Amino acid sequence: MIKKVKTIKDYAVFMNFDWDNSVRDKGNNISEFKKVNIIYGRNYSGKTTLSRIFRSFEKGELHERYPNSKFELKHTGTQLLNQANLQNHNYTIRVYNKDFIADNLKCLINPEESIEAFAIIGEENVDIEKKIREKEEELGDENSETGLKHQLLIEEVKCGKKEDSYNEASQSLESKLRKKANDDIKRNSLYEEVTYNINSIKNDIEIISKNPRHELIEKDISDKKALLKEETRKNISSTTPFKPSFRDLFKKSKQLLKKQIKPSVPILELINNALLQEWVREGIKYHKGKREECAFCGGKLSSGLWDKLEAHFNKESESFREKINFQISLFEKEKEKVTKLINLKKEDFYSTFLGEFESKFNEWKVESDKYISSIDSIVKQLNKREKDIFNTKKVIPLKDNTKKIIDLHAGIAELISKNNQKTITLTQDQNDTREELRLNEVYRFIQDIDYCEEQKKISGLKTETQDLRRNVESIGQKVTAIENEIKILKLKIKDERRGAEKVNEYLNHYFGHEGLKLVATEDEESSGFKFKIIRGEEPAFNLSEGECSLVAFCYFMAKLEDTETKGKDLIIWIDDPVSSLDSNHVFFVFSLIENVITKPYKNEDGSNSFKYKQLFISTHNLDFLKYLKKLSSPGSEKKEYFLINRFTRNSRIILMPDYLKDYITEFNYLFHQIYRCSIVENETKEHDCFYNFGNNLRKFLEAYLFYRYPVNIGQKEKLNMFFSNDELSVDLTNRIDNELSHLAEIYDRSMRPIEIPEIPKLARYVLNKIKEKDEEQYSALLKSIGVE
Repeated sequence: MIKKVKTIKDYAVFMNFDWDNSVRDKGNNISEFKKVNIIYGRNYSGKTTLSRIFRSFEKGELHERYPNSKFELKHTGTQLLNQANLQNHNYTIRVYNKDFIADNLKCLINPEESIEAFAIIGEENVDIEKKIREKEEELGDENSETGLKHQLLIEEVKCGKKEDSYNEASQSLESKLRKKANDDIKRNSLYEEVTYNINSIKNDIEIISKNPRHELIEKDISDKKALLKEETRKNISSTTPFKPSFRDLFKKSKQLLKKQIKPSVPILELINNALLQEWVREGIKYHKGKREECAFCGGKLSSGLWDKLEAHFNKESESFREKINFQISLFEKEKEKVTKLINLKKEDFYSTFLGEFESKFNEWKVESDKYISSIDSIVKQLNKREKDIFNTKKVIPLKDNTKKIIDLHAGIAELISKNNQKTITLTQDQNDTREELRLNEVYRFIQDIDYCEEQKKISGLKTETQDLRRNVESIGQKVTAIENEIKILKLKIKDERRGAEKVNEYLNHYFGHEGLKLVATEDEESSGFKFKIIRGEEPAFNLSEGECSLVAFCYFMAKLEDTETKGKDLIIWIDDPVSSLDSNHVFFVFSLIENVITKPYKNEDGSNSFKYKQLFISTHNLDFLKYLKKLSSPGSEKKEYFLINRFTRNSRIILMPDYLKDYITEFNYLFHQIYRCSIVENETKEHDCFYNFGNNLRKFLEAYLFYRYPVNIGQKEKLNMFFSNDELSVDLTNRIDNELSHLAEIYDRSMRPIEIPEIPKLARYVLNKIKEKDEEQYSALLKSIGVE
């Protein structure tokens, strides 16, 4: 048992505390802790610091914020218990304070965190362990070759072998596809597929399977490769529109050749000799009006010669001659037009159309030559008639190829149009051609490797593997189900979820708080559980301070029954469990402590036993202190009350005054503080009360004057009535209230010691006024604080 905190140095507000100098009874004897210890102290007086000293012995480590602190406990054992020997003891200590909350209920600080789970020992362990053994036998063991686990191992081996065969076949085919894709297609500049990979070749195979095709012959491949080498060519000018005139000209020519022409006075010799006749006609233009003698023989030309020749070569014959010459000129133009109509080179055409162009062009040459030959034939006859104007000529039958000429011209014009269009579509056509060539190569490849049979084999292996895998999974599910059943059964022996249920039981039973509850959720990282707080069905966020206090304290109380604690001789320290709680919840906290910890249980011999070795409860709440007085205990001699007083940055522990222990009201406490200030000797011995004098006096007078003057008037008016209109006393009271209760506008006062000589004087004046107003009440107040 812990007897006392012997010393504390450099630990928060305990700068240099010595128990023996501070904790003494009225007879000046040193007091010690007892089985039940109730500690009262205002906020920031040092209650939590004391609890941290005990928690250091619970955890075996110093508080991280006070690594240089020093303290020592005195106990009934012989071991030295100080900051250097935190684990040198056999005590089971459990401390509830803010550090406990921070370590175990992180979600109250950070909503994203969870709550540490704890296990509670379940009941009916014998029956449960029997069920566990039965389930474990059903599971069997791989090493002993029994049960479901052995069967699972056999099936997994079979499945593994089949899966290996499937993987081997799949990987072999994948390797072939990958090699083909990377080595033959990706690196082939013909296809321009720098990103081609195994997925690409699989897509191509899918396209081929959906669109069956035949393998391209070498000629097609060669033509398509030639197209890929093509560069954009200039457009070929369209051919001149062409309408053949041969038929009309031939028809007219036949008429000219057959037409009869006679001279007015014919010269028979000329008529019979066409060559001579032409020679004479040509000679006229060289002699008539120019010479008197014949240029050929030198003979004199007779005067009647010209008349005689004009009678032979009359106007009709000359007109007819002109018609023949005109007809010949039309034929010459037609010939020239046909000759110049198709002026193309094979270099002007894309390779795609080169064969067609050469075929049509050669045919055009043949037919155009025929066409021109026909023209030449008829022109020849016309020339003969022109030389022999007075004799008709025979019309030679000719084959008319005009339609062929027209069709060939149109075909070449169409070919030119297609060639020009190819310039626009060349890029797309080349892309399409590349795809055709690539798909053709992939087609040849899948034929070579017998791809369809490979796929069929792999598909069969996959189906067999899946069937075996389903069997493995079925057995595995059975194994998992049984393992889960075993896990659930084991959890009933050591059930973390029951820890959450116990917290919820306390929340609902003692506080009626059904809105909040803890749920145990599996923690994948630790294979255990974590607790989460929920409100209704949703995670609870933004808990009020009161709700945080309730959940935290119920968690601590439930944890006293965890597997690490239950059944052990406990030293329990509960630090201020009613922080931020209203008066109803304050009572319920007391009820929970009473029923779970302090209420004794009966032994077989009828004597009482308690669930703890030693209990410490600290609080700042006077209502809770009043309830703690009613806690079950082994007897008054085993229960002690303590008070923590803080003076500036140094606190000390003393025995609780009788008035606070016996009456437990703030009104009695405040009266006692004023009474202490009225004693001059306390200015040097107990001057901590002077620092709180402003607040204490204000609060005491507010309560006292309200009951003495329960009317709706201001505090100053009540002070006037109380001090019998002594304005000086009223002003002094207000000044001390304001200066010692507030620092907002007089901050520098907080940096100086309290040195107001009016405090003892005012304290005595207030006490005398109370005595003057009601001496009987004044005597009762003195008695309540132990002053006779």
